[in-house]
Amino acid sequence: MINSTYIKTESLDFLKTHFKQAQWLAPTAIVQWLTSNFFVATSGLILGVEALGAFRLVQTLFGLINVLIQGIESYVLPQASIRFQQSKQVAYEYLKTLIVKTIFPVVIILLVMFVFADQIILLAGGKAYITYGFVIRWMVLLYVIILVNYPVRMLIRLHEMNHLFLSGYIISFALSLSTASYLLSNFQLTGAIIGLGLNQLVLFAIWQYSLHKKERSLWKSFT
Repeated sequence: MINSTYIKTESLDFLKTHFKQAQWLAPTAIVQWLTSNFFVATSGLILGVEALGAFRLVQTLFGLINVLIQGIESYVLPQASIRFQQSKQVAYEYLKTLIVKTIFPVVIILLVMFVFADQIILLAGGKAYITYGFVIRWMVLLYVIILVNYPVRMLIRLHEMNHLFLSGYIISFALSLSTASYLLSNFQLTGAIIGLGLNQLVLFAIWQYSLHKKERSLWKSFT
C-alpha cells in the first residue's frame, strides 16, 4: 500500500528542487534575451534600417541551427542526468561521446554556410542583400565559439549550478552596454558580431573558472 505521507514528502522535495533552479533560470532568460538582442537593436539605431534588416535576416537563418542545438541539448542532458545518478564518470563519458557525435553535423552545416555565404544571402534576401554575405561568415565564427562553450553549459546544468548562468549573463550584458557604441561605429555589423563573440568568451571564462574551482573542470572531465 502506498504511503500518502511519503508521497507528500517526495512531492514537496520535488517542488522545492525545481523552484530552487527556476529562481535562477527565470531571470537568466530575461537577461540572456536582453544580451542577445541588444546589439540588434543598437545596430538599427546606429547603422540604419538596411543593416538591421540584414542582421535580422542572418539571425533568422541561424535560428534553424539554434533549434537543432536546443534539440540536441533536450535529448542529451536528461540522459546524462540519469547516468549521473549512477556515476559521475559514466555521465561524463556519455556526454563526451554524444556531444562529439551530435555536434559534428552542426559543424558541417556551419562549414557549408561559410563557403556558400554569398549564395545563401542572395537566395534568402535577394539582390538587395548580396553585399552582406560577410555577415554569415562572421556569424559562423561566432557559432564556433558557441559550440566550444556548449559542453560547459551542459556541465553547469548537470551539476545544477544554474546561478552561474545569471551571473555570467549579467556581466556579458554590462560588457555589451559598454562596447556596443564603439564596435558598431567603427566596425559596423562586423562589430556587432565581434561584440556577441566577446560575450561568449566572457561567459566561457566565468563558467570554466567556476567549474575549475569546484574541481569540475571541463578539460579534466572530458579527457
